[in-house]
Amino acid sequence: MSKVLVMEKVSTINVTLNNFMGYVFAFAIVLDFNTVWKSDFSVSKQLPYVILGLMLISLYVYLLGKNISKKQVISVVIGTFLIFGYFGLHYLLRPYNIGSVVIFLLHVWILFMLLTVENGSQEIVSLLLKYKNIMIVVAIISLFFWIFGSVLGIISSTGNIQIGWAGGENGVSIPSYYGLYYEAQRINTFGEAGLPRNTAIFTEAPMSSFAFCAAFLIEAYLSKSVNYMTIFVLSLAIISTVSSTGIVFLLIMITVKYIRNISGPFLKQFFLVLGLFGVIFLLGYISLQLFSEKSDTMSAILRADDYLVGFSAWISQPLFGNGIGNTDALLAHMDSWRAIDPSLQGFSNGPFLILSQGGLYFFIFYIYAFFHSFTMSLKHRLWKHLIFSFIILYLFILTVVPYTILFLLLLLYMGLPYSYFKRKGFEESVK
Repeated sequence: MSKVLVMEKVSTINVTLNNFMGYVFAFAIVLDFNTVWKSDFSVSKQLPYVILGLMLISLYVYLLGKNISKKQVISVVIGTFLIFGYFGLHYLLRPYNIGSVVIFLLHVWILFMLLTVENGSQEIVSLLLKYKNIMIVVAIISLFFWIFGSVLGIISSTGNIQIGWAGGENGVSIPSYYGLYYEAQRINTFGEAGLPRNTAIFTEAPMSSFAFCAAFLIEAYLSKSVNYMTIFVLSLAIISTVSSTGIVFLLIMITVKYIRNISGPFLKQFFLVLGLFGVIFLLGYISLQLFSEKSDTMSAILRADDYLVGFSAWISQPLFGNGIGNTDALLAHMDSWRAIDPSLQGFSNGPFLILSQGGLYFFIFYIYAFFHSFTMSLKHRLWKHLIFSFIILYLFILTVVPYTILFLLLLLYMGLPYSYFKRKGFEESVK
């Protein structure tokens, strides 16, 4: 066998291995996104380390196939020093839950390592696309069990697991279907028995909705060509969560699709901005009215109260917050009617969660990612990127996801330089 053939074979093996480990990394991203296993009393303590291990192994294999320059090594060393120093200083000032801080720190560091090495920007996008592919499988499986199990009752649950998500010290018991689908929530709008919400493998419908919405956005704006069957499946999955956030998301996407057909650059830009903001207020109001009858969860009341609770907790320690993972700080600012009931203690506001726990000290990086994305998109007419970022902001405001690997990855994507989008042709018309 010639040397050339050997090199080609080795190259093919490396590409296949890197692709496989990319999916391992993406699987870790899904596991980390508030799945039921992260709240399962039997495995929740071990799972963060399993996720971290999968990420580190994937990173190691990825780096083995890269030619790392001296400049990149220097960047890695300086970046590592700054990241560890930044987190360390915050912990010294606000010592709370060292485990949460270390896990968050290592997630940030691993993503930094991916971004720093050769073709790091492309690797970020590649991971998001792999995440989307996994979520398509999750959507199909969850829809099958939601229809034939939760709704029609043709398939019976195979057991129960105990999770600690908004259930107090004892948690709540939820049905499991072969460990592939979990029925975590019902909505009482549709009769006394209630309509099961498609929570898939996640702790609640809003998390499931965010996960599906993110996959939808990635398919619509990051894929080389849009697969409309994928869009259809993800749309059904979003609808089946019976989440007002998800319903409004789909209405926004329909509005954007309509705006694309408006000719003339001025009209297109005008109606794009007007339509996006208009749909948030009008359709958002209609959606909240539609779901306001969910009296058992007090959805609308709790969402409104989260702003007051979050603001109060943040303003008490505005610069450095109350400590990463410090949910007690939020609980301390809740009224008694809510503080005494574990089922009402859940928090739904992403920005105020990071503000209350990490203060402006950490929140500035979230602000930068969105500010950079919006200003760059407007300056260079990157309309696809503008829409993508705007909708991510909308989802962020209504869902508690700031520490998840998925959201950190989305922030990194929005923070990529203009040179990346110029190479990819993002200055073209909205798609």
